[in-house]
Amino acid sequence: MLIFLEKGVTLPDHRHEFQPDLIYPIKGKATMFIEGEGEFPLEPGMVVMVPPNTLHAIRNIEEDLLLYNVFSPAIKYTKGKK
Repeated sequence: MLIFLEKGVTLPDHRHEFQPDLIYPIKGKATMFIEGEGEFPLEPGMVVMVPPNTLHAIRNIEEDLLLYNVFSPAIKYTKGKK
């Protein structure tokens, strides 16, 4: 899926319990945090693999950020239920 994050936005700390998270930045610059690895620059030309159940975040978005993000197996999104 494509994800667009505007300059100044933060994708907060989170984890995907069963899926690895493959992140490929297409445009923009930010800082990526991965539990056990720390923080590092996130920019086009990189490929980042986050293991399942690993805390991670995207912070300090310096420029509008466009990411190609792959989950395998796919994450099932459902609308809220009562």
